[in-house]
Amino acid sequence: MDRVEISAEVSRETPGRLRMLSALSHREFRFLLSSDLATHIGHWVQQIAKGWLVYELTESPLQLSLVAIFSNISMLIWSPIGGALADRIERRTLLIGSQLLMMGLALMVAFLVLTDAIEVWHIYIAAAMNGAFFAINTPARQSMSYDIVGREHLANAVALTSLGSSSMRVVGPSLGGVLLATVDVEGAFFMQAAAAMTAMALAAMIHGRFRPSGGRERVSFRESLLTGLRYARTDRTIAMLLIFGLIAAVLAWPYIALMPAYTSEVLGLGATGFGFAMAATGAGAMAAALVIAATNLPRKGIILIVAQFGSGILLMLLAVTSIIPAGMAILVLLGTATTAQSALNQTMLQMNVQDEYRGRVLSLLMLTFGLQPLGLLPVGVMSERYGIEVGIFILGAVLASLVAAVSLFAGRVRRL
Repeated sequence: MDRVEISAEVSRETPGRLRMLSALSHREFRFLLSSDLATHIGHWVQQIAKGWLVYELTESPLQLSLVAIFSNISMLIWSPIGGALADRIERRTLLIGSQLLMMGLALMVAFLVLTDAIEVWHIYIAAAMNGAFFAINTPARQSMSYDIVGREHLANAVALTSLGSSSMRVVGPSLGGVLLATVDVEGAFFMQAAAAMTAMALAAMIHGRFRPSGGRERVSFRESLLTGLRYARTDRTIAMLLIFGLIAAVLAWPYIALMPAYTSEVLGLGATGFGFAMAATGAGAMAAALVIAATNLPRKGIILIVAQFGSGILLMLLAVTSIIPAGMAILVLLGTATTAQSALNQTMLQMNVQDEYRGRVLSLLMLTFGLQPLGLLPVGVMSERYGIEVGIFILGAVLASLVAAVSLFAGRVRRL
């Protein structure tokens, strides 16, 4: 795929004004970003609907964790496969095919809810299937950003993608909360199907073929997987960035799965309030992504470590807060911290990985989310037995402690 060159006029403009938009000079990236926005709005509407549906059926924090675990285990299994596929075959084909599967799954769940046939085990299966489709979709989508914009605008492309997904963390949960309050749960799943169809149509409008350099290797699929794993293990910078990604996935992000229980039991909010609580985290995420997109931050590694440590402190504060305005404010800050570390981690990985391994390394970052059960299951059990506040507090304490310990051995990351 020949990369579209940015005009000389844009290149000469002051970075403060146009840095935030530089990747948008590429037509194909604009379509990719639009497709990504549609994917994420569908994802967040579905997250709201799925979480509230499970809590309505069971009133159990443990069940919320278990449904998330099914999705994560599926990601764990499928992420290496998705990464290897992204390094071997045409990436746009993977993008369109996975969106088609997501649309079909959303329609299936919507009809089960509409006919009052839905049961918790249906949601387990749907969560596992959705995790598999995302594991195939994500490495292809993220690798295509580099294919289109190249190294020069990669950091901006990642930041704009994070900004877009963060804005959908505001729009999606708010829309999901409104749909739950007006047309019930099935409306949210129909909305997810419509979003997936839109994402598929936008991806089909991207011109060119995106076949990676690794796709011409004369090696077996199994050997391709193993080669990617060996590369990630032996490159110390890549390995340490993946470790920080693992820490975030296991100890920072699980709080999202527990939000239906937290907003109901601690803040005393209903379905619409739950949607707005999730939108609060999205507002913070959007603020972080705006800063990263608009500025060329120095010492990205230091900022990543501080953001991860701060996420742990904020989780502990959230656990001891039952006042709605204070809880919402903490959720805004938590969204800021988690998105900052996520965007910076992906940017530094993309900037340091060799192109032939790009899809496989990004799939390993996705795979870390498949290991969320290591955090979700214990915190779900503790929340069930001792209360949601105890579970969230312990999650934050372990996160802050582990980040502080690992950062002592992360000299390479601190220098990035």
